[in-house]
Amino acid sequence: MLDVDGVTGADLTTGTSSSFSKFVAGTVDCEAESSAAGLAVYDEAMREAVTLLHGLDESNTVIGGITGRMPDGTEFTPLELDPAFPTDDHRLDYVVAASLYPRYGLA
Repeated sequence: MLDVDGVTGADLTTGTSSSFSKFVAGTVDCEAESSAAGLAVYDEAMREAVTLLHGLDESNTVIGGITGRMPDGTEFTPLELDPAFPTDDHRLDYVVAASLYPRYGLA
């Protein structure tokens, strides 16, 4: 993830939730001139994370806790990457890696 242009840092943790779901959570620091450019950086970082999980056959790993953050405090969540999520307030703990497979051309 750190090799993505515009990603200046990442603080991610992995674990298993109380419902025994695997998860990845934390922040990805995105350096960009605008919110739109920051979202594009976050999108590429998420592409790397989701592609890695796909390769490990970890499609049900929860990724909703990975937040992009810009220096001005602007934050991004996976909900902003796919307008097909059912509602604007879709629960982030329901967003799994497979949710973004279509976006990144994975099956």
